[in-house]
Parts: sequence; C-alpha cells; structure tokens
Amino acid sequence: MSAPPRILVSGYFGFGNLGDEAILESLTGELQRQSPQARLRVLTADPERARALGLEPVPRKSPLPILRAMLDSDLLISGGGGLVQDSTGPGSVAYYLGLVALARGLGRQAMLFCQGWGPLRTPKGRILARLLAPLANLATFRDEPSCQDFQALAPRVPVRLTADPALLLEPPPPAESAAILHAEGLGRTPEESGPLVAVAVRPWPGAPLEALTRALEEFSRATGARYLFLAFQPDRDTEPSERIAAGLGPRARVARPRTPRETVGLLAQSDLVVAMRLHALILAAGQGLPHLGLSYDPKVERFCARAGGLHLPLQSLSAEELQASMHALYKDRKTLQKGIKERADAMREAARRAVSGALALARTRDPRAALAVLDRADGPAPDV
Repeated sequence: MSAPPRILVSGYFGFGNLGDEAILESLTGELQRQSPQARLRVLTADPERARALGLEPVPRKSPLPILRAMLDSDLLISGGGGLVQDSTGPGSVAYYLGLVALARGLGRQAMLFCQGWGPLRTPKGRILARLLAPLANLATFRDEPSCQDFQALAPRVPVRLTADPALLLEPPPPAESAAILHAEGLGRTPEESGPLVAVAVRPWPGAPLEALTRALEEFSRATGARYLFLAFQPDRDTEPSERIAAGLGPRARVARPRTPRETVGLLAQSDLVVAMRLHALILAAGQGLPHLGLSYDPKVERFCARAGGLHLPLQSLSAEELQASMHALYKDRKTLQKGIKERADAMREAARRAVSGALALARTRDPRAALAVLDRADGPAPDV
C-alpha cells in the first residue's frame, strides 16, 4: 500500500465568504471520504475553522510556514473558485499562480482545481498568467469558456471540464433544516401557501436595487411569496439585503450568518432562488431548485446556462422582466426541477471525479494517472 497522500490546498479561505468556505468544506470532505488517511493542509486566514474541518491550517501569507508545508506535500491543489482574476488588480494572479510556481520549483505537483478562469483585463495580470499558467501539471475548470481561455495561454497543460466542488455539499436532515428555517421566522404553517424565495444580493456599482425590490414586491402580491435573504459575505451583503427586505415588509427576513451546510439546508426548504452570488445559484442547483441569476459577471450566466436556470443582465434589469422570469420559473417549477437535478447530478459526479484525479496525481506524481481517472466513465476510482 502506498503512503497516504499529502495535499496542500490553496484558495480564498478564512475570510467569511460562504461560497469559498463551501468549496473548502466540500472539497476536503470528499478528499477525506475517498482517502481517509490523506494528510490535508490548507492555506487560510481562519485556523480555527480549518481545525474544525479536520485540516492542518497554514498561515496563507507567511512565507516560511508555506515553504515548509509545500516541502512536506505531494500536491498543491489551487482552487476552486474564481482565483485567477485581476478585477481588483493583479495581486490575486501573482499570489495564486505564484504558489503554483513555488510548488513546481520545489518538485511538487500543482493542479488548478475546478476553477473559473479570469477575467484578466490588466496588462500585468495577463503577462503573469501567460508566464505562470504553463507551470501547472493539470488544470480543471467549472465551465467550458474557462477551459478555452486557459488553453489559449497554456496549450501544453492538460485541461478538463469538471464542476464546482460545492455541489458535493449535502444539507442537514430535513427536520433540522426546517428547524433552522423556523428559527429565521419563516417556518411553514398551514396558513402559508405561497412560495419561499431565497434571495442573495451583493453590493455592485449601479445595481438596480429599486427595480429588484419592486419585482419582489409584485411577485409576493401575486403569489403570497415570502423571502429569505442570505448574506453570502455578511460584512458586504447584509446592508443591501436589509435595505431590500425593509422595503418588502414582514414577509421578508435576512438570515443570520450560517455555515455552508446550514445554508444548503435553508435553500433546500425554498421553492425558488434569485441571486447575484454565484454560489447561491450553485448550491440551489445542487438541490434541484429553479434559479434565476442576476448576472454581473460572465461566471453567473455560464453556470445558469449549464445548470438549466435562467439569467438576466444586472445592469439593464427591469422590474417587469424580473417579475416575468420569476413567474415563469415558479409556474414550470415541477418540470424544471427534474432537468436541473439531472444536470446537477452529472456535475456532481464530475466534481467527485476531479477529487479522484487530484488524489491520483498526489499518489503517483504522474498527470497521466490523474487524466485516466478524470476520463473514466464509471465514477471515481477507489482508494488504494
């Protein structure tokens, strides 16, 4: 029997972003499930959260601990999420691909894991990506355009389409999820016949919050809908969530901060999801829920198209268009749920296979072994 794989995971972990924390929990949980003896470390800003997940924390900006962890690893997993982008400057490109370069310089394997690539708009960001992306041993992405954009920069790196690992996250038991919803003041009663709509908004320049509020208000008037606002990054999302909820009155609540798994449970209790946050849409699709993405970034529309949801451009959003789309989703929800679930199941299997490929790369240090697993048609490889 081979030695247990030693894996170092890099991502935007420890900053309270629920989407990234869902990625960490689902990715490492699946690694532990497939290889219980694996030694897992994570670069994070929240060591307590890492320890609660059974991981060894490494300070994400401390050079010496990072070097030691890298030397004691077989594989660097970079991802998932949208790590390599320069929307706020080229620093993220330098940091995440710099870790890939460090791993390769130390003779370790490096895998870009279920990421969304870009956007890369600054000259420095594009130059860094062109120089460092080819150093990866293997790259997997959550959407086809990301595969194509990466392949144009690094044509010799093997690339595969997979899916976001957050799809692997399971909700608590239904009774526990119902209790969480009740604690938020929106538990179902015989008198409540209208749909429960989960909403996830975020600050964004020019976001038409008034149009969104008006559409939600009209939809509630027509259907009796209640609203649960989920702040995926509480320090940023709570304020716009509370502002819209206040305009909707007593039928709207802003949920208190919840763990990723609890959030999946709340989504599982919902009938429809309207979201700007990508991972609200991903977690909703994982539960087979009809979903409507308000797109401020191509990643939102890419996922909705793949998962069988709808999407509308945020900047030109009108209350009438949003309300009509919500009615269409709600009216056809039974039919839509089946198709969304089938697509989510296929993506979930792709995410599991990506974890299996990562383990194969860690054990063998041979990308060909990982590709053999990624290209299997009969599910993840068993632990060895």
